[in-house]
Amino acid sequence: MTSVKRNNPTALERARKIRQHIQEKVAGHLQSVNKAFITNLSTDMQDASSEKNETLGNAKTTVEQKDRESSTIEHIVGTADDTESIPSTSSNQESQEEVYHQLRQVERGKPLSNTVRVLLSDDEKSAGKDFYPLGLTINQNGHVLVCDWVHGSVKTVTADTAQILTSVTVHGLPEDFSPQDTKMADNGDYYTADDVNQCIVVSDAKSEVKQIIAMGKLKYPTGVFVDKDRNVFIADNDADCVIKCNGDGGHYVKSTTQWAFSLTMNSKYQLIVSCQGDVDGIYVLDSNLEILNQFGSDHLVYPWGVTVDNADNIYVADDRKIVKFDRQGEYQETVTVGGDPRYIAVFTDGRIVYSDYSDFTVKVIYK
Repeated sequence: MTSVKRNNPTALERARKIRQHIQEKVAGHLQSVNKAFITNLSTDMQDASSEKNETLGNAKTTVEQKDRESSTIEHIVGTADDTESIPSTSSNQESQEEVYHQLRQVERGKPLSNTVRVLLSDDEKSAGKDFYPLGLTINQNGHVLVCDWVHGSVKTVTADTAQILTSVTVHGLPEDFSPQDTKMADNGDYYTADDVNQCIVVSDAKSEVKQIIAMGKLKYPTGVFVDKDRNVFIADNDADCVIKCNGDGGHYVKSTTQWAFSLTMNSKYQLIVSCQGDVDGIYVLDSNLEILNQFGSDHLVYPWGVTVDNADNIYVADDRKIVKFDRQGEYQETVTVGGDPRYIAVFTDGRIVYSDYSDFTVKVIYK
């Protein structure tokens, strides 16, 4: 893979400041979540240890009373010593360190589900340097479109063989093309949210720019969707809003939704928006950006990407997991994957593909 150096200091500095701002928001939230997670898990382990010790103690006492000379005594005592693997209450500090170690393993991206397979990774010697996957979607042919922020391109990748079919990049913008999220219209055009140029870039499969939308009107576009009428919906994360504009880039409408990150549309032409703020959750908006419903706060810690399947079930990339809701917003299930899932899409056969921010990979969950 050819390395593309992003050597524009202005673009990089702007992106660095924006991401630093976002990371500062994230840091305080995750710190409190991780602290609570460690404390609760440690308590559960200590409770399990106490119950286990009591059971083993009773067993040893009973056998000793029956026959102190029996070899069975030695066997049971030996078993108790050999199986003391859960930290006891007296070793609280060791327990905390072990739980923290387990948590860090999850954060480093080690999947907890054996149904997860890596589609794109640093096997291509690109992770962290030449490959930085963010937004993704699935086109009409069942291929995955992946935003590669570092290369400044949108790659089309086969879902089964991970073959890169095309790589669309764009030139002639004020700064280097920096794709954050992308969707494909039914005519094959790419609608890509560019977080550095702060606009939506419309291009064809030959990398030719056809239109620039919302230039100078966006702060940090992280999500984009285009409907059948070419209306463009934009999640402007740093502006805390969803923006709608028509196909020619005019007639802007804004909806206030706290820290909107990603969005998609169901079969009823309702927008499904992942939001982070005082109440983390999913918002459902009509085509005029009026709020119809809100749900998910009881099951979501930090919702990032959102998508729907053919039955309008809703999938959310959350903190170390993928959460599924039905079309009414009722909780269905959680798949723990570890790492840091960001953007997400669903194949027609139920497989889930997502970008993992923790190790710069694209992964597929098989049902």
